[in-house]
Amino acid sequence: MENSIFVPLHAVPSGLNEIINFITSGFSGVGGSVPNIYSSKSSYIDKSWKYCFVFVKGIDSGEKCWVSFCETTPDVTGDDKWTWLAGVTTRGEWGFAGVVAYALCSYADSIVYNDSGALTGQDECSVEELKTILSSY
Repeated sequence: MENSIFVPLHAVPSGLNEIINFITSGFSGVGGSVPNIYSSKSSYIDKSWKYCFVFVKGIDSGEKCWVSFCETTPDVTGDDKWTWLAGVTTRGEWGFAGVVAYALCSYADSIVYNDSGALTGQDECSVEELKTILSSY
């Protein structure tokens, strides 16, 4: 069964290149190998990422996850500046998916909602806490 961790965002990324840049930066920041990143988005003219996925795949078979974006309200995110959520979902390695969540968290200057508790055992954590947790993977 898959589980998700969520990252509140101030806006959706402007395009796949921006997503590739901050995910690459996230993996570099924790000393990981840069994964393959691609999208289900068929039109790059449409700026909306609703109903689209970004797939992230590493070298090992368990290193895979996908990111989806949805618009939401501040009562869900806990802050008026965050009106989007990025959901990072995996059936594979939580450490790998955690690095993707870390990259999103760094990009948005936000926190991670870890409803399943699968990655950290906590309901939420900051970018600094997440980086510390990921160093043990």
